[in-house]
Amino acid sequence: MFDLPPDLDRLRVLEHQLQIWAGHVRQAIVAAEKREAAESAARTRAAANLDRFRPPAADWTVEWILGTQQPLTIHVGDCHMPGHTGPISREEARRLITGGVEACQFCRPDTVLGV
Repeated sequence: MFDLPPDLDRLRVLEHQLQIWAGHVRQAIVAAEKREAAESAARTRAAANLDRFRPPAADWTVEWILGTQQPLTIHVGDCHMPGHTGPISREEARRLITGGVEACQFCRPDTVLGV
């Protein structure tokens, strides 16, 4: 399997060298763990800093017919279904729904608005 020397002195030298290498490997592992922890913390801080600049989500959005300013569907602000949307007020959402604009079948803004 392995060609190891037969005498005890050389085997002891090899054992000592392996112990030294094992120590180096342990030190490299500790350094890599610290580096990964620091990078993860930096990513977390960066994401938190970006959130400061992100505008708050609208409470209500209107989905427009592509290429027009014609309202197609009204959504609750955090609905993930809309395509091309813009923020609107609660009053505007209520007015559009009562005026015949379709309410999203997934987020049901008509139910939330009590319309």
